[in-house]
Amino acid sequence: EIDKVFPDEYFFIMVGGGDLMDIVVEKINLYFDKKNFFCLGNYSHPEKILTLSHFLINTSVIEGMPLTIIEALAINVPVIAASIGAIGEIIINGFNGWLLDKNPSAENYIEAINKSREQNIYLHLRANTRASVADKYSSKRMAKQYEEIFLNKK
Repeated sequence: EIDKVFPDEYFFIMVGGGDLMDIVVEKINLYFDKKNFFCLGNYSHPEKILTLSHFLINTSVIEGMPLTIIEALAINVPVIAASIGAIGEIIINGFNGWLLDKNPSAENYIEAINKSREQNIYLHLRANTRASVADKYSSKRMAKQYEEIFLNKK
């Protein structure tokens, strides 16, 4: 539904793969206009695409530690995602992205995009992205936390 609401303003790029990839591509071909939806599959340097993006839209229904979201925020890309797994600890609604309900509809994603169309709101989200993860999820801090977990295991 998103591509029908914004047919000439945005294009969507799906990166990644998995066991359901064939089914996902089949559904994309059935429901999306091919001129604005690209399915790249596994891609070795997704940060190159992220740096050109207005948003990372995460539609996962199961998520542990959402590294893709942390990576997007670290390069100043706001995130739109459902509040599942640890996502609710990372996305601050209206600050560095939009945190949706656990089972969001296409309309919820569209509403989040529409809220961000006002330039000052989008710039506000973008300005807060990197700082929201820079310290808490730095490689140095993460390594220290993993070391503490490892050393405390018996």
